[in-house]
Amino acid sequence: MRSSYIVIFAVVSILLSSMAISVYSDSLNDEVIPTIHWINVYCHQPTLDGVALAPGDTVKAYDPDGVYCGTYIVRSDGGFGFMAIYRDDVYTSEIDEGADPGNLISFKINNTSVTTIPEVYWTGFGDKIEICEFHLDTAIPECDTLDLNEGWNLISWSRDFSGSLDDLLSHASNPSAITYIYTIDDSLLIYDSTLPEYSTLDSVDYHYGYWVKVAEDIQIEICGFPPETDDFIVVSSGWNLIPYWPDDSLQIETALASVYDNLETVLSFSSNGLVWVPDYELFNTLDSMIPGYGYCTKLSTDGSLQYPGWEFSPVRPFTTTTERVAVNNTVQSLKWNLVYSGGMTLDGTPVIYGSNIDFRTNDGEICGSAVYKNDMLKLSPIYMRDAYCDESNMLASPGDMVTVYINNTPVYPSIKLESHGRRIVIGDLYTDPSLSPEIKPGPFTLYQNYPNPFNAATTISFELPNASEVRLSVYNILGQNVATIADSEYPAGLNRVEWSGTLADGSEAPSGVYFYRLSTDSFTETNKMLLMK
Repeated sequence: MRSSYIVIFAVVSILLSSMAISVYSDSLNDEVIPTIHWINVYCHQPTLDGVALAPGDTVKAYDPDGVYCGTYIVRSDGGFGFMAIYRDDVYTSEIDEGADPGNLISFKINNTSVTTIPEVYWTGFGDKIEICEFHLDTAIPECDTLDLNEGWNLISWSRDFSGSLDDLLSHASNPSAITYIYTIDDSLLIYDSTLPEYSTLDSVDYHYGYWVKVAEDIQIEICGFPPETDDFIVVSSGWNLIPYWPDDSLQIETALASVYDNLETVLSFSSNGLVWVPDYELFNTLDSMIPGYGYCTKLSTDGSLQYPGWEFSPVRPFTTTTERVAVNNTVQSLKWNLVYSGGMTLDGTPVIYGSNIDFRTNDGEICGSAVYKNDMLKLSPIYMRDAYCDESNMLASPGDMVTVYINNTPVYPSIKLESHGRRIVIGDLYTDPSLSPEIKPGPFTLYQNYPNPFNAATTISFELPNASEVRLSVYNILGQNVATIADSEYPAGLNRVEWSGTLADGSEAPSGVYFYRLSTDSFTETNKMLLMK
């Protein structure tokens, strides 16, 4: 048995020696000494500062001590790998053959030092690392780590990272934990992990902020260079989701000085909602902007945002990897339902490619627009009233009906709006309303009051599946019942009750947080509202 081990060791030694000779012959005056532990790096289409590597280019790897420990010559198809990067042999002490676990690996291309995105560390024997992006050392990219907490996060990054949605997901510690992403680019662009084929967000860009929902705490690593000093952010009248580029926190008045005169509202999110409104200093919960966060801003006009330290160059073209979407003058808000379809028919015939789909309130206001393509209506928003947009008063609320129009022709059945964010699938439509399916009342539902916050009166809507005795009560923050605004039988369907801010004793309720509770013999639900005077 011992003689067998000696034979095996001799064979391995001969093989390693032959490998060393082969590598040495291709590597100028350097020498790679193979060992029995290595990691592998590879890429099908590697680039250097955005330019594809050429066949015959030599890629070399070095440990932190400068020991040459891996090499590969780019193939005729422009790719390389698997390229072995060897570990220092633990059984020899007189020779340093390569890296130790945890070492940062450096690279040269044609004997010129380069950096990589992502950085490469020697991890464990047999590990495979895809490395396609090389840069000259004259421009060293940096990486930022974004910490996302379970639930919703409003994020942005201050590196010039743009690319496909898959690129972003691949930089997450657990891509499968990301369930939902959206941004605003003239219209709403959405990624829904449960409906990827209907998603409209397929790329990301550092000129935008993003709402991201995750199922658990994760991290996303974003690598790149700071935006060029003449870069800027295009903003539109209405709502925008903007990134924050400066390295330090700045007061809103300073950070957004270039658009301050047209600024109406700024919202952010850090475990709870934060609000800034001009001239409401006593009530604002947001006063500064912080790296890593995104910001939802409402402006009165179109413009260009330049952060302090960035100098606007009007000749510099603004580019984005995200397709801009026409919205047919739709009033946008921060509340919506999402409509989609995998095969609409009209009077039994498939809806034709390129048909314009509009959603209109009973008053004829357009509250959403889309185009039907490839037998599919992708996730399309129907905007609803929200408390931050006066223009949205003309829109519908949860429980209201909106009519679908195909190429300016009304079709049926109409759509009953639900609570914010709900997805509604549509299929068979008819030009004759008598042929459409009967619309039945939904389950017990208590909707968010509107407006909220409010300073005079607010409307509370609720839906009943059948006629029921209803009690609707208002409580203060101490849990005391301060008003009962409904206590009678209500019919099935949608009902509305107005509260004028009057307490049970006839006095006016002071500013503050209140709770309203809907109770029937089989259903109870409570929501929160804010009175601001």
